[in-house]
Amino acid sequence: MKLADLLLEGGPQKSTFDDAEIELAYKDIRKSPEYYRIRAFDYVDVSTKIQQKRGNFEFRNDDKGKTYKVYAHGMIRVQGSRSHTKLTVPTLTDDDLFENYKIMLRRVGDIIEAAATGKTLKKVGNKPTANTLQLVNGELNIISQDIKTLVGSPNKVKNLKIVNNSYLEDLTGAPETVAGDVTIHNCWIKSLRGFPKTATSVYLSGLKELESLEGLPSTVKTIVISDCPNITSLDGLPESLTSLTLRALSLDTLKGFGTKFVKRCGKLDVSDVYAKSHMLALLIVSNSKTRTYYYGARIKDSYGVKAIKVLDIIAKHISKGKDGMIDCQSDLIDAGFDEQAQA
Repeated sequence: MKLADLLLEGGPQKSTFDDAEIELAYKDIRKSPEYYRIRAFDYVDVSTKIQQKRGNFEFRNDDKGKTYKVYAHGMIRVQGSRSHTKLTVPTLTDDDLFENYKIMLRRVGDIIEAAATGKTLKKVGNKPTANTLQLVNGELNIISQDIKTLVGSPNKVKNLKIVNNSYLEDLTGAPETVAGDVTIHNCWIKSLRGFPKTATSVYLSGLKELESLEGLPSTVKTIVISDCPNITSLDGLPESLTSLTLRALSLDTLKGFGTKFVKRCGKLDVSDVYAKSHMLALLIVSNSKTRTYYYGARIKDSYGVKAIKVLDIIAKHISKGKDGMIDCQSDLIDAGFDEQAQA
C-alpha cells in the first residue's frame, strides 16, 4: 500500500512498514545530521516509549513553546501554546523509511531554522487525493480520514460528521442539503466555505485554524462553538438561532450581542468565554434558560487576572438579567473596566 493510500485510510497509528523496518530506520535516523540539526536548536527529543515503538518522534522546546511531532506513516504536526496544526509533508518514498525520516526531519529543521533566522520557507505539496465517500443509513461520517477534498460527496444526507482530519482546508464539495446535524471536530479547516446550504444543528469544536463563522446557513436553529482559538468575532452567526452554546472562546467584543439576534435565543450557554469589550451585553440576553460558567484557573491561564475580575462581576449580576445591568455596569466602571461596561 502506498503512503498516499494509507493516509486516506488510517490515522497516525498505522505505517506501511513492519516493526523490524521501523526499529532499524528509527535507530539509524537518530544518528543522522538531520536529527542532530534539530537538537542543535535546543529541541529535546521527548519521544515516549510508545512513540518510539511506533517510530514516531516528538521534539520540544519549552522556551519557544513549540513541539514538533513526526510520524512514521508520513505526517508532521506542530503544537504551540494554543494551537495544533499539520505541516505539509514533502514527497516521500513508498519503500524506504530511513529516507522518509530524513525528508521529514529536514523539513522540521528548515522550519525551525527559518523561525530562528527569518528565512522564508518554500511551500511543498503531496497532499493525499480524495477518497470514495459513502453513505451509511443516510449519514455521511468522515472520521480519521485525512482526505484532501469533499468533492464527490452525495448531494443530500441526513447528517454530516467530519472528525479528525488534517488536510481539509474548507468544505468545498460537501453535501448541499443536510436534513439534520453538521458536526465538525478536531479538524484544521481554515474557513466554512462550501458549508451545506441547509442544517438545523451545527457543532464546531477543536477547529484550531478556523478564523471566521461566515458561511453558516440561515436554517440553523442550534449551534455549539467550542475551543476554536482563532474565532475572535461572532459575525456570521445566523439570526435564525434559538439555542447558542459558546465554550472556551476569546473574542474581541460582544458589541451588539444582545440586540442583533441572541435576544431571540430561548437557550444561551456561555462557558469560559471572555471578550475584550462589551461583556455587559451578556445581561441583555440573560433569562431563566441562560447559563454562564467559567473555570477560574483556565481563564487565568488563557486570558489573565483581569478576565477573572471582569467575569466575577458579571457572575454576581447575571442572574438578575436586565434588572442587574445598572449595578453591574457601575461595578465594572468602579473596577476600571470601562470597555467591559458597555453593552
